[in-house]
Amino acid sequence: MKNSFIPRIRELLSSPRYEPLNKSELAKALRIRLKERAAFRDALADLENSREIECGRKSRYRLVAKSVRSKIPTLIGTIQFSRDRKRQSALFLPEEGAVVPGFAPGEKPKLFVPGRLTGTALDGDKVEVHLVMPEPPRWQKQVQHHRGAPSRSAVGPTVKGKGGPLSDAEPHAKVVRVIERSRTRIVGRFYSKGTRASIVPEDGRLPTSFRLLRFLPEARQGDIVVAEFTGWDSPNSLPTAEMREVLGREDDPGVDILSIIHRYGLPTTFPEAVLREAEAIPETIDEAEIARREDWREREVFTIDPEDAKDFDDAICVTERPDGSWELAVHIADVSHYVKPGTALDREARKRGNSVYLADRVLPMLPEKLSNGVCSLKPGVERLTHAAILEFDSAGKQ
Repeated sequence: MKNSFIPRIRELLSSPRYEPLNKSELAKALRIRLKERAAFRDALADLENSREIECGRKSRYRLVAKSVRSKIPTLIGTIQFSRDRKRQSALFLPEEGAVVPGFAPGEKPKLFVPGRLTGTALDGDKVEVHLVMPEPPRWQKQVQHHRGAPSRSAVGPTVKGKGGPLSDAEPHAKVVRVIERSRTRIVGRFYSKGTRASIVPEDGRLPTSFRLLRFLPEARQGDIVVAEFTGWDSPNSLPTAEMREVLGREDDPGVDILSIIHRYGLPTTFPEAVLREAEAIPETIDEAEIARREDWREREVFTIDPEDAKDFDDAICVTERPDGSWELAVHIADVSHYVKPGTALDREARKRGNSVYLADRVLPMLPEKLSNGVCSLKPGVERLTHAAILEFDSAGKQ
């Protein structure tokens, strides 16, 4: 919704008689009522983020000339917050190939983002930032002029240590726009008082609290719950979310595992299209396929996975040759025979990347028909594999 105070602030600051005012003086000049202060602060933040105005000396606001605005370096990349909530600061990682003033081409800088300049960004979001190049104090300018050295703002940003500039007195980044959210799911503790409710995230990289617009009646104080992020209008207000699920008490059996699954957005089910493709795969191997492959069924090939392994995808065969040398064949399941490029199975496997092994369960990369079936090297069952043949001399050297 459009903030009605934005045009009023623009009009006041562009007035020929305007002298820079601080926030309280601006509110007084515009006759902002107490109940309107939050919307007024939001309007100032929006104008400052868009670089229409700036907060200068003694926290007084003034317009930024369009010619100056157009020269401000703008970058797009990812923001990463510290896990320590007390710090609130973040690092900005420009996109691959981005040209960052003051850094050599190909260099991958991490730019410091002070907590007050992170806007409404969440950890991992794709954001647009302005590169802020602070002017050195007047006394420093005079010393540099006397010595003939260029000012820091003229030579571009420098990195201190591994994490980039350590304070906003150094060149740093300021978030001006969130382009794409990295997450929508939040896991944390539920708290309520009267009609108001909130969730405090377990992840320290997120804001300390989200206001719940909706919560489930069965939720109890202190429960671990899952909520869906719904929005964040201004850094002066709390981000909002809606409760989706109650996991239970922190010490309930299995709640810790469920918390991990939801926190990292791990998929627990497969789409119907993927399951249909998996079920269509035959249990037996076609004779024509066997005929075109090297047959190892009469050799001593055994799995190297332990008895309690979640799946069996590696096997070996060790053979001593007449000259005393050794051959080691390492077999892995031939998944590519069943998962063809461009299929629903292939797309889902690429999306997941790998299987996830938790204390009490496995979240497989492929449906059970493959992961525990035709691609599992179970004893006494014919399976298709790829093999790497390694040769060693009698002393065990390759």
